[in-house]
Amino acid sequence: MIIAKIIAHNLFTYKDIELNLKDLVGLNLIMGINNDRSGASSNGAGKTNILEVILWIMFGITIKYGDSANKHMRLERKGTKEKRCSECYGKITINDPDSNVVYRIERYQGNEEHGDNVYFFVNDAELKDVEISKRLKSHTQRDINRTLGTDFKSFLNTNIFAADTVVAFASAKEGERNEVVDRILGLDILAQCHKETKERKREIDSSISLETNSIEMLDEQHDDLVEEIEEAEKKLKGEKAEIKSNLDEVSANKKKKEEDVKEVQSDIAIKETLKRKLETEKEKEEEEYESSVKLIEGKKKVLEKEISSFDTQIEVINVSINKIQKSIKSYSDLVDKKCPTCGSDITKDKVDKLVKNLDKEQTSASADRIALTVKLSDKKKEIKKLEDQIDAIDTSKIDKAEEKVEKVEQEISSLDGDKRVIENEIKNLTNEIQRLNEQKPVYADIIKDLKSKKEKNRKDVEDHKGKLQLLNDKQVLLQFWEEGYGSAGLKKYIIEDVKPQLNRLANQYSEDLTDGSIQIKFDLQSKERAGVVREKIDIQAINQFGADIYDGNSSGERTRIDIAILKALQKVSINRRFTQDWFDEVTSHLDDFGGERFIKMLRREISEGLVHSTFVISHLPAMKNNYDSIVTCTKTNGISTVSVT
Repeated sequence: MIIAKIIAHNLFTYKDIELNLKDLVGLNLIMGINNDRSGASSNGAGKTNILEVILWIMFGITIKYGDSANKHMRLERKGTKEKRCSECYGKITINDPDSNVVYRIERYQGNEEHGDNVYFFVNDAELKDVEISKRLKSHTQRDINRTLGTDFKSFLNTNIFAADTVVAFASAKEGERNEVVDRILGLDILAQCHKETKERKREIDSSISLETNSIEMLDEQHDDLVEEIEEAEKKLKGEKAEIKSNLDEVSANKKKKEEDVKEVQSDIAIKETLKRKLETEKEKEEEEYESSVKLIEGKKKVLEKEISSFDTQIEVINVSINKIQKSIKSYSDLVDKKCPTCGSDITKDKVDKLVKNLDKEQTSASADRIALTVKLSDKKKEIKKLEDQIDAIDTSKIDKAEEKVEKVEQEISSLDGDKRVIENEIKNLTNEIQRLNEQKPVYADIIKDLKSKKEKNRKDVEDHKGKLQLLNDKQVLLQFWEEGYGSAGLKKYIIEDVKPQLNRLANQYSEDLTDGSIQIKFDLQSKERAGVVREKIDIQAINQFGADIYDGNSSGERTRIDIAILKALQKVSINRRFTQDWFDEVTSHLDDFGGERFIKMLRREISEGLVHSTFVISHLPAMKNNYDSIVTCTKTNGISTVSVT
């Protein structure tokens, strides 16, 4: 892939920049003119800022400012003060000739329409824009990195050669060199995997410890449960024996009560027989009594009829006497008056004669009444005698018989009461027997619960043992990969595999840069005691005309050696996706011979099709005639512009 075009606004020292890099094929020089500082020559003109613009648009990060919020924004002078612009943006077009795809990245900050968004587009065959992502910046950046197959560090390590990078590698310590080699060769992912594997292994070790402790704890719980079950079963046995004893006792008591009931029922039967006998005797006495009373009552009824007849006759006589008395009074009132019937005079003699006759009738009636009254009195006396005869009849035998019957009835009633009490007791005992038969021993439920806990304990142990087995399996696997991701694993084989290629490429570049006077040899690993393999970047640089060690060479020679080493590392890097190289001020330590050899190396790469285009940023204009194109960065009044010749 190549970066085809960049467009930017208010980035670094550029107010507006548009640069078609696709057209700059071959070897290109980026030089500068700083009109704002006469003594600065080309320093500060904006040469490196072209590279920084590319990095910010692609990754949102720069070499100088990292991911700072606004330091990449152009400083704008207002009077005597400088203030950063409030908004900026950049657009970059990337061509992939192999797949015939064109990508476009647009990054905005503080933009009125787009805010701080990042957009990523890919073109189809008709070059119709299809938006891949327009989401959070982090998501879009992830899509950019995945699609382009690179990120900020990878791009920096595989396509950019900066003076400080070259010098840093030349003077770097062993650990720093290891890091550079790992990053360029893509082995840092193995280091990350190794780190994560060790962390995961520690987590598994911790989990294994937890599972082991859990199993030990569950084993202790199992032993405790076994003891508790054995103790509970003993108590259950005693509990069942107690229930059986109670059941036997209650059953025996019930049987005795049932025998008592039979005995009471027998007594009641005897008493019932006696009662019937006494009732018969009582009935006989009552019949004799009623027979005597009936005879007297018959005589009494005859007398009562006679008395009733006398009462009726006396009543008739009384009515007749009353009528006579009324007639006498009525006649007395008619003296000297006319007869209401015939109209004749009624004299006192006539009246006295009539009254006299009536008096005779009254006297006769009164005599008859007296005679009847005497007879009535006699009859009543006879009735009284009969009643006295009834009262005189002896009823003591009946009373005694009745007393005997009542006594027997009381005895029967008492026995019935006793029977009911006993039957109620039998009922209670029956219920108690049923309760005892149905009674579930308390320890039965306890044992059931304990056995359920024991079964759960067994399943938990199996579950934890299963988990422990899985963890142990994972631990074995992680142990394998810990070694596999370590220095003695994949890394060792990759380095051993790439070492011949590195030596070949490094010496090829050394041939370009030193005319074959310096031989370079990589030794990327060394063994220590006990055969432990440790990563160690050991580079031998043997100068046929000078020192036989790396540090014994001049600064220019070391620069050429480091360029050869870094170029070799970049060429075998799996992270190299772009066929454009950028060299930023790396020629400052090279003499004319070194510069010529450097140009020769770049030309060879371009001619062999290894590189599409190379951009050399330099403040030294010497040998500018050796470049295919020159990009001039001119800074005036704080604003940089570019021109291509």
